[in-house]
Amino acid sequence: MARNRIVTKDQFLTEEEVQRLYMALRDARDLALQRKSFFVHIRDYYIMRVLLESGLRVFELAALRVSDYRDGSLIVRQGKGGKKRNVLLAKDTQKMIADL
Repeated sequence: MARNRIVTKDQFLTEEEVQRLYMALRDARDLALQRKSFFVHIRDYYIMRVLLESGLRVFELAALRVSDYRDGSLIVRQGKGGKKRNVLLAKDTQKMIADL
């Protein structure tokens, strides 16, 4: 039996929390680049950016392939309920991916 779940505003990150998370991720990425090590920090930065800006579920992100990125959007082939959809990325994220 399906239950309706009420989601309240306090269950989401605030804009300030998102910005602090971005800063922490950016700092870890920059430090990894300086040291020419810790690839995981660089990878995590890109993963978190895409998750936060796209609204993708973790399992949707894990199922993505490089070929799923086209013209500034991601093709989610195995979304919730097995549905396929396109997710438009923010301009900053598009630029970030293009610079890889």
